[in-house]
Amino acid sequence: MTGPIVFHGHHDASLSLYLDGLGDAVEIHPPGTPARDMERLSRAGLVVHVRGFERAIRSGLDAELACRGIPRAWFTDDDLTALRGEQPGFGFYTEGRLRRFAAGMAALIGTTPALCARLGAFHDRVL
Repeated sequence: MTGPIVFHGHHDASLSLYLDGLGDAVEIHPPGTPARDMERLSRAGLVVHVRGFERAIRSGLDAELACRGIPRAWFTDDDLTALRGEQPGFGFYTEGRLRRFAAGMAALIGTTPALCARLGAFHDRVL
């Protein structure tokens, strides 16, 4: 890996709980325009999509990162497929979409043992 580990998501209080202790070991890049995102993320050694990945898929950002050979991972602290049935706005997160998205990831990253067990249904490398 030649570039930094970049978490692509909003630096909110919840994400701070997980990452702030890592200091300069990681960077956080909040989503912006596709051109701005690609400029920043194209220099990453690893891009970690944070939580929802609908925008990264629909905008073509994840596909472009893949075309450029930039490894990607996905960090989540919620089971988005379960939220799909409980809250409006999560309709995108079907098991099929998650499976296709996960197939391109180097790893999936969960925050609890139960969530990691669930993510194991979609990828063989869960951290």
